[in-house]
Amino acid sequence: YVTNMLTFAINPAGPPPLLLTTTPPLPSGAVNSAYTTTFTASGGAGGNTFSISGGTLPAGLQLSPTGILSGTPTTYGSSQFTVQVTDSAGDTASQTYTIKIAPLPLTLTTGPLATTIVNTPLSVQFAGSGGIPPYTFVEFGTLPPGTSINSAGLLSGTPTKAGTYSFVVFLDDSTGTSVSKNYVANIVLPGLLITTASPLPSGQIDVPYTTQLAAAGGAGGAYTWSASGLPSGLTIANNSGLIAGIPRASGTFIVAVTIMDSSGATVTQNYTLVMA
Repeated sequence: YVTNMLTFAINPAGPPPLLLTTTPPLPSGAVNSAYTTTFTASGGAGGNTFSISGGTLPAGLQLSPTGILSGTPTTYGSSQFTVQVTDSAGDTASQTYTIKIAPLPLTLTTGPLATTIVNTPLSVQFAGSGGIPPYTFVEFGTLPPGTSINSAGLLSGTPTKAGTYSFVVFLDDSTGTSVSKNYVANIVLPGLLITTASPLPSGQIDVPYTTQLAAAGGAGGAYTWSASGLPSGLTIANNSGLIAGIPRASGTFIVAVTIMDSSGATVTQNYTLVMA
């Protein structure tokens, strides 16, 4: 027998190749909500370090060297970026990922409407937040007469009739998402007021005297006038507020004028009247 001796050299096997084991897609996030996910790798020489090698992370997120992607997104949208892992031997592996960040919930931010006096110009800009602009506003219900709301959400005009008006405002964003809120517009009459300023025009005894008083506000309709403290010879017409007559006394008089509206509300104002 002839025997041949063969010698084999066995080289130790190297480590498996370095691989990023986190597979897309990544979990979605939402604006102003804390976000975290962890990237992992296998193979290689160990001692891995993670970094962004291309693209852009969503605003508000950061990737740590240990592979933790975390933060609070501040803007909505879709972001694409490339994550690279480098081991202690300098070998690298990379993968491209996409994160979708959802916007804030669509919300009508305009609060309750302020009370408005009838025949006073009204201007209210409805506003929203969240969703994906641009926004469109639509109104259903009964607006105060003399007012309207446009698609940009501006309620404007001059209300011509007092009352309580209920309506619904719908806010739609560019994706067709819609929210709504109920509103009430209270249109009121102005307060009852005698508008003639004091003092009253002066006069002279035995000389015919007239002066016209005026009022505004209240429940509307005809006013009823009365007065106390007038000089002798003068009277006030209860249906018009006209003071007239021939004064028979001189001096300085304090005249208390009272007006009553159709609802029975009253207001009194004092006037100085000088008769020479």
